[in-house]
Amino acid sequence: MTHNRFVFLAVMVCLTRVLAFNLDAKDPFIYNGTSGEYFGYTVTLHREGATNWVVVGAPFGNKTSGDTERTGYGSVYKCNSKLQSNPCRVIPIDNSMPLTTYWRDENGNTQSSNLEEKNGQMLGATLDSIPTKDNGALLACAPKYTFRGEVARGGRPEDRRKLLLGKCFLIRNDLSGRTTQNGIRPCYRGNNGFSDQYDANKEGACEAGFSAALSKDGFTVLMGAPGRYLLNGSISVYYSDTQDSARTFSAQYRDLSSGSALGFAVGMGNFKYQNNKIEEFLASSTRANNLLGKVVAFEVNTANFETSVSFTLPLPAAAQLGSNFGQSLCVVDLNNDGFSDLLVGAPYYRHSEYGDEGRVYTYINSGKAPVTLNHEESMTLDGRKTMRSLFGYAMAVAGDLNRDGFPDVAISAPYGGRDRGGVVFIYFGTKDGIESSFRQAIEASEISGGVKTFGFSLAGNVDVDNNGYPDLAVGAYSSDRAFLLRSRPIVEMDGELKLSVSQISLEDNKTVQLAADGVSRKSVNVTICLKYKSQMQSLGQPNVSFSVELDKDRFNDGFDLRRMFFFQGDKTAFSTSRHVVLTKENEWYCQFVDTAYLREMDQLQDVFDPLTFDLTYDLTQSPSCTLCPILNNYNDIAQRSFRATVGFIKQCGNDKICQPDLAIKGSVIYGDGKQSELLIGDVKTLLVRVEVENKAQDAAYPGKVIVTYPSLIDYANSEDVSCSTKLLDDGNRQAECAIGNPFRGNTKREFDIVFTAQRVTGNITQFTIHLEATSGLSEDADKSNNEETLLVPVKFEADLSIVGFSNPDQVVYKDKVSEVKNAFDIGPSVKQTITVRNRGPSPIDSAAVTILVPFKFDKAEEPNYLLYLMGIEVLGNAGSCSVKINPLNLQLTTNNSQLDHQSSSSNARRRREVGQTNEELSCKSDSAMTCLKVPCVLGRMKKGDDVKIQIRSRLWQNTLIKTNAGSMNLITMADVTPPSGVQEPKTTDNMIEIRLTANPKTTPKSRGGKVAAWIIVVSVLGGLLLFCLAGLALYKFGFFKRKRFDNDEVTEEELTPMRTLETSSNSNKSGSVRV
Repeated sequence: MTHNRFVFLAVMVCLTRVLAFNLDAKDPFIYNGTSGEYFGYTVTLHREGATNWVVVGAPFGNKTSGDTERTGYGSVYKCNSKLQSNPCRVIPIDNSMPLTTYWRDENGNTQSSNLEEKNGQMLGATLDSIPTKDNGALLACAPKYTFRGEVARGGRPEDRRKLLLGKCFLIRNDLSGRTTQNGIRPCYRGNNGFSDQYDANKEGACEAGFSAALSKDGFTVLMGAPGRYLLNGSISVYYSDTQDSARTFSAQYRDLSSGSALGFAVGMGNFKYQNNKIEEFLASSTRANNLLGKVVAFEVNTANFETSVSFTLPLPAAAQLGSNFGQSLCVVDLNNDGFSDLLVGAPYYRHSEYGDEGRVYTYINSGKAPVTLNHEESMTLDGRKTMRSLFGYAMAVAGDLNRDGFPDVAISAPYGGRDRGGVVFIYFGTKDGIESSFRQAIEASEISGGVKTFGFSLAGNVDVDNNGYPDLAVGAYSSDRAFLLRSRPIVEMDGELKLSVSQISLEDNKTVQLAADGVSRKSVNVTICLKYKSQMQSLGQPNVSFSVELDKDRFNDGFDLRRMFFFQGDKTAFSTSRHVVLTKENEWYCQFVDTAYLREMDQLQDVFDPLTFDLTYDLTQSPSCTLCPILNNYNDIAQRSFRATVGFIKQCGNDKICQPDLAIKGSVIYGDGKQSELLIGDVKTLLVRVEVENKAQDAAYPGKVIVTYPSLIDYANSEDVSCSTKLLDDGNRQAECAIGNPFRGNTKREFDIVFTAQRVTGNITQFTIHLEATSGLSEDADKSNNEETLLVPVKFEADLSIVGFSNPDQVVYKDKVSEVKNAFDIGPSVKQTITVRNRGPSPIDSAAVTILVPFKFDKAEEPNYLLYLMGIEVLGNAGSCSVKINPLNLQLTTNNSQLDHQSSSSNARRRREVGQTNEELSCKSDSAMTCLKVPCVLGRMKKGDDVKIQIRSRLWQNTLIKTNAGSMNLITMADVTPPSGVQEPKTTDNMIEIRLTANPKTTPKSRGGKVAAWIIVVSVLGGLLLFCLAGLALYKFGFFKRKRFDNDEVTEEELTPMRTLETSSNSNKSGSVRV
């Protein structure tokens, strides 16, 4: 029973160290709403000068101002942590009655009806703020805002449609109300609710504000409208400083089908431009790609408000059907390099048969090529993998909680934890991206009993209580509560032990002291040294508790084999504990602790392993402390502990001084040993063979080999030796391998260390591995051969191929010139797909694709387009293409019947007769054609990866009609080039030609004029002559003299049907026949 209790306590201590960091869960601020109003459905943090607010959305609330209630409008509250009573007050955003429209009934009487419906508009269902700005903007949206429109003449109010337009409001900095009267309504198209602009395939079910985000300066509003255009979805961008707006709608992106609901989640970030104000807009669709999900990035040209696709996010290899990939987006610069990184939530990801555990995918922006967002599998986040917990449902930038210079992230599982009340996980950002294991897990049961959906909404990155650390707001709408979790101040502390000796000789009495029991023993004096530094303002004089334990590793399974002890009075002990108050910051405080005495020689048992002294320390917390400081545990236990060792010395000659002579040699073996260099992708491992020798007679105490290697390779294992690894301050890593204690004289030892090279990427040609043989307690006799540096040549080799096709590959154009009013008047639509594949073996960080598109026909007058570009998109990779599409800004319609008609007319093409040749227009020849150069940059590609570039265009048929071109082959060309530093074994398949045949609806008249009459006469006479010659030949061969039979010459048997003859024959054999 005692043993089990000890194990339980040890586990609890371990969990406290790992999971409980500096977000305080013991004393949160709790804000309560009215039951049923969904208080906590959304939360955000807002800064107004020196005052900080927790803003909470209650989309089913009725309170619209301090003394007014409007049923079902929705409420937004501002909550102050300093107010003890009534901490939350409603923000007056929409307190007016619905607008009214007037109409005449059948009797001519004037009647009034509501022009809009606000009951159920869900104001506060979407919130966002700019926390890094002292007087930042606040955005609140009502995605279910319904517009009814005017009553038609002779109609009734109930005949009007319910138009789910949605709208958003910008709130004044002081939270005193909205900045505009009508809010932002991107789908509003006038008061005529029967206008075709409000059809379902246009603006009728928009739901603008379903998701929303603000730019860093607070002037740009991004709104998701997933219900727009038959639920294809779109985003709307609103510029508050110019009162202009630009829209991107899904009709431009043919890979989205009806019901994709683009705009489910949105975000803004600097994906292309480092530390720049130019932000790109993200929108997700959880239903696109056959329910695999999709994330698209857009950019808006603010000069003319043209929108274009910047890139599409590559799906992870482990993407699952129906996982809701894109449910939540978190744009954050994890590694603090100036480029935005991205976290994508998939809360319905299934780890087991029960499913819905959830997952978050990490995309790191390398910045090496435009928009190179690469999915990092090693940084995939899974929480605790609790079934139906929906990990990744909500995410928020938490700010730099541990103040290491990298932002941290909060991710929720609102149905996880004990009693399924919800859990919020904290993940730390690093210089490489993000840690794959969470640092803190805050459960609803720790905060308050009975709380449900804890973590349904999150907001952070604002220091609400002004203690220098960001805090976190958490919403729990099912319990109508919101919580503010404050961060505890962090104290950096270093501790070390100073020992009176670093080695003990068993052959002399230099360290002998008289112990308390009257026996002279070998001894070690122990002194502790501590130093602290507060990350922010002074927190007073910290009270520190510490303990020193002797030979900790030799207490195992109840057997105590320790070789030294302390005297405490007349009793022995293996540890000692003290308290000390540190009075000065950044200064070492040292204090003698005690003397450790060794057992008698015959009781030592082991003189090979060194004696160990373990120091552990922590802050002593006062029971009355409500937001106590905490030691930084970024390095876990290593941040709170220190170990010192004392080795044994013997076999050191007559002078009792050990002086070994270590020498080291090394070599690198690549893969199976047949390669002479590290071919990335082909060689997965490299083996470092180490040969170390002690040439002297004296032993080395202890003998060690230190291997320093770059962090781009990973230590896998070592054979015949034990190695420990650590990260150095310069970013390299170090493995320390013990080769013997002692490593005896005149001894050789050979061992292998295996490294994996799967993370080696980038434009590098070589790196080095440094070997050093050393003895920690002994001076080497000859240091000239103690070190060796191994050069590792690196080779990147990738075989890129490119293929392409046109769909359709033949189109039919009209025979008469027509006026071009919109995009569908141009001509048949064409989609050309170019596929680039990396056949390996090495991955590449980027690839350049150059596309030449037949653009203009120089023989025709303006406009003389050939293939008029309507859109271009990179699929399966975060690449991008730089080209202006739709240069004339021709409008597209979303009428599905018109789309279907255009598609069918293009597919009903007419094949040319075999042998007939068409005029070819190719970009590589000196033809009368101008080609459009489209440069594209593709992101990272591993071996076997495919990336598709889809070009959507329309054949400008007027150009071919005006020039009487007839049938013509238009050839699009594309080539791919690997990045510099990557060798390519063959380049024969690096170029592709895509042929599109354009046929006229009717065959054009010949350009040679009329046929001469004499040619027609000669042709007719020649035909008659041939006919006569053929008849004469037949006559000569007797064709007209064939023998003809009379009826009386035909036998009866020949006139009898065969089946009857068979029956008669059988009758003669068997008798009767049944007819």
